[in-house]
Amino acid sequence: MMSVSPGMASGQAGGYFSREDYYLRGDGLGENSLWFGSGSQDLGLIGPVREEEFRALCRGEDPAGNRLVSFRLSRDPETGALVERHRAGNDLTFSAPKSVSIAYVAGVSGIKEAHDAAVLSVLSHVEEHYCHYRSPGGIMNGGMVAAKFDHATSRNIDPQLHSHVFVLNVVHAQDGSWKANEPKALFQDQRSLGLLYRQALARELASSGFGLEVQDRAEMYFELKGVDPQLTGYFSTRRVDIERQVEEWQAQGLYLGVSHARLYEMACQGTKEPKRDLSREEVSGIFARGFEACGTSPERVRLDLEEGRSLAPAFEAEAPSRVIERAVRELTEREAVLDRARVLDEAVRISGGGHTVPELNQALDGGTPGVLRLGRDARGREYYTTLEMRDLERRNLERISELEPHDAFVSLPEVERFLGRIAGEGIQPTRGQKREVVSELTGSRGVTLTMGDPGTGKTSTLKLIERFNEEELRPNGRTHLSINLSYTGKAARELSLATGRPACTIHSFEKENPASKFALQRQNGEPPR
Repeated sequence: MMSVSPGMASGQAGGYFSREDYYLRGDGLGENSLWFGSGSQDLGLIGPVREEEFRALCRGEDPAGNRLVSFRLSRDPETGALVERHRAGNDLTFSAPKSVSIAYVAGVSGIKEAHDAAVLSVLSHVEEHYCHYRSPGGIMNGGMVAAKFDHATSRNIDPQLHSHVFVLNVVHAQDGSWKANEPKALFQDQRSLGLLYRQALARELASSGFGLEVQDRAEMYFELKGVDPQLTGYFSTRRVDIERQVEEWQAQGLYLGVSHARLYEMACQGTKEPKRDLSREEVSGIFARGFEACGTSPERVRLDLEEGRSLAPAFEAEAPSRVIERAVRELTEREAVLDRARVLDEAVRISGGGHTVPELNQALDGGTPGVLRLGRDARGREYYTTLEMRDLERRNLERISELEPHDAFVSLPEVERFLGRIAGEGIQPTRGQKREVVSELTGSRGVTLTMGDPGTGKTSTLKLIERFNEEELRPNGRTHLSINLSYTGKAARELSLATGRPACTIHSFEKENPASKFALQRQNGEPPR
């Protein structure tokens, strides 16, 4: 999995150097840390992370003490005095599946290398597409400064191979200056980045001959073949603690409306055990007793996995361009403009670990015929479409432009009298609802689209329009047709119940489903088209 922490202050971030991993402590922190990013290179930071350099960057300074990004002044809540505050950065945590962690502590060769390669692959993707800073022209991309710290145990002293990647609040801008970073997109797409990490890790392991059991292709959850599920269960006490806490909160009715992902994150913070001062030998002993309790040993697991490795490719993967083509075709069934992260999500589901992250990116950016890159918006989001969808949209615009304005058959005074009458009944539409009723009933355009935020009364507005039809138009032999569409079947039923008129989903309307669109036309007295 992959998670993103809220912004950390410089003091918090500096704690990485006082929280060395017990299992890796004997190797020295230098061998298990690494500077990453072109911004790091521009500052002369290459290789292992040194504490004094890291702490300087957490303060917004370069290693020589020169200011790179400014502080923010705010009031101390207790004294009211102005104090300087600086967000040091954000922690991206990449965690390997439990069976992979068990294989690593059992001494299986190639495991740590596969994890490192997967993390670095995703970090290259993050630097190219998520290393954002603000500029007068909107969100821009620059050179990242990040420090990678490797760990092999959880707080419960279970095997847990993972890397903390601290992305510093410093970006090398395109004009050569240094800017504070803008991490919003990292939070928005952390699920997608986790998918890419598992995709990359699966590819690395499969390429090294390890067998994989994919348990959830949509999320790319997998485990190593040959690791007894009894071991993964025994060494998953940290996850059990977190899940138990979430279940307790739900049973007590606490945090209603909070997403499961956020609940999991809260439970992770709330169930942390204090760090214990253990030697590497003591940790290895704890692991060995766990293997013994499951009827095996680290040596037995290592021999079984290494003997089971195959030199042949794990599977025949189709061309990356074919994967992107299939992903784009699937997504354009529902939308014309595609977000980069969503395309890669779908590509991972189709690939199932068969391709590297660079292969999928290259196929998306010019390597797949018919796929067009539209560029970035002001928020830094990247969008794509296809030649087919572009031509379809062009034809739609041409059709709409050909629709001649027509004379409205409902006059404004009629609608104003109706609104005055219902006001006498105590019905007071908002200004926006009144504007929509007037626009729809008195407008002269061939096509009108109205959108509204949740809770702004779209359904009750449609109900008013249908009441006008029933009370003012139909008694005089006139009628006004509204086609009620929604994204979901549930919303369509609610629309139909509220307005008394047929409603269907956008999907069924587009596909001319005879059970919905044809029925809609018949109930409105129209012949089928």
